[in-house]
Amino acid sequence: MDFFGTLMRLARKYFKPHHRIIIALLFFTNIAALAFLFNSHNDRAEISKYPLIDFSRNFIAQEHYIINFQPLRDDLKEIIKKEQYKGVEVSIYMEFLNTGANISINPDSRIFPASLNKLPISMAMMKKIENGSWGINDELVLLPVDINQKYGKLYQYPVGSIFTIEFLLKTALQQSDNTAFAILYRNMDAVELNSVLEELGLKDLFNDAGQITAKEYSRLFRALYTASFLNRENSEFMLEWLSDTDFSEFLSRDIPKNIMFAHKFGINEEDRVFSDSGIVYVENRPYLITVLVSVTGNGTPESDLEHAARIMSEISQKTFLYINEL
Repeated sequence: MDFFGTLMRLARKYFKPHHRIIIALLFFTNIAALAFLFNSHNDRAEISKYPLIDFSRNFIAQEHYIINFQPLRDDLKEIIKKEQYKGVEVSIYMEFLNTGANISINPDSRIFPASLNKLPISMAMMKKIENGSWGINDELVLLPVDINQKYGKLYQYPVGSIFTIEFLLKTALQQSDNTAFAILYRNMDAVELNSVLEELGLKDLFNDAGQITAKEYSRLFRALYTASFLNRENSEFMLEWLSDTDFSEFLSRDIPKNIMFAHKFGINEEDRVFSDSGIVYVENRPYLITVLVSVTGNGTPESDLEHAARIMSEISQKTFLYINEL
């Protein structure tokens, strides 16, 4: 029986034209609702079949669960071995976020983080906003003690300039501006600063010399990715800010521009250390990568920077190609 045809014949017989349109719309709306409920029921049934399996498996296809990273691990070890002969220390941590499979090379090597330390402080600041102690549009003032000309341009503003906390956070994270960071840091106390590390179980992230390991530092980005320290809204804010930076060297150099890379970079030419850490959002295959480089020898600041950039570029390229093309 042609159910829809019969319905329309009855509608033409007993209802005016504008009433027929309403009936037709109601009919299709109900059909769509029934289809949605049917599919939802099937989805719930499918999910309930595997109550002991990771819930995310219901939404990610099998081919995006990579566990074998041995070929990539071997390639990265060759890069590190080659650089060790040149007196360069490199620490790498890479984690495929769908499975937790990871590569850790020189996991115990501690290197000064340079501007990577801006991230945990910024997370502590966001926690202060999240709990209502501060508002993201609250304002802080630039004092003489905050001025730092080593990195960034905020030092060029006159003393007494006023900035919102949101502006300072974005400037510290995206541009690694030392003056913006100094303003934020001055307005935090030790308890608030330590809250990030304590709640994440990272009390040993920094040693007495202020050095870190790539593996431990990576846990900060994992906490943002899982929204396990900040809520989802504020974790999303921070990851968006970190993905919107003009810095295109280090790990960014060989990642295609259409792939989002939420990351924090660090440069300290005096200590000759260079770093980059973040999440590469390959479609259905996101991964976390942290690389710390310490350069020795008699190079100039410019040559040290370029050397570190080449190392990170090679590491990033091999990692991206392996994950994207497997």
